[in-house]
Amino acid sequence: MQYLTAAGVGHIGIIDHDKVDISNLQRQVVFSENDIGLSKAEMAKKNLLKLNSQIDIAAINDQINKNNILNLISSYEIIVDTTDNFNAHYLINDACVTQNKINVYASIYQFDGICTVFSGQLGYPCYRCLFPNLPPTTLIPNCVESGVLGVLPGVMGSIQATEVLKLLLNIGKLTTI
Repeated sequence: MQYLTAAGVGHIGIIDHDKVDISNLQRQVVFSENDIGLSKAEMAKKNLLKLNSQIDIAAINDQINKNNILNLISSYEIIVDTTDNFNAHYLINDACVTQNKINVYASIYQFDGICTVFSGQLGYPCYRCLFPNLPPTTLIPNCVESGVLGVLPGVMGSIQATEVLKLLLNIGKLTTI
């Protein structure tokens, strides 16, 4: 988010229903200790506007679900999936396919990360094309069980921001699977 804000991307939406927790600070550097207990979406907006007050940031304090996802993404060209669960990945993918949106996806696990651009309008496969079925939840460890190296979300977010800027500026070659 910081690099898109610094680059002057004019309209950014942040959707998050959670509150900032001390455990977030080592990997979600848009927050500080002063933000603990407050809305992630609102605090991200407040902190990002300190970086660039000339852009429009919508803080949406909500959890995506099948009833609201289409409305939530309708006013955005590019959807950046930074969620941390498989249900959300499939929900975002299906909404992007339905609305012909570009999905810049990233996922992390312990010390590894993956980033790609999914887009039917660009002739690329979608997330569900590669992973047709939701994996059994018994096979999926959460972050508490598996751990995540704190710098990795920042690295993957930087790669996602790079892909978004390449798309908006129509430059370079996109990272695709």
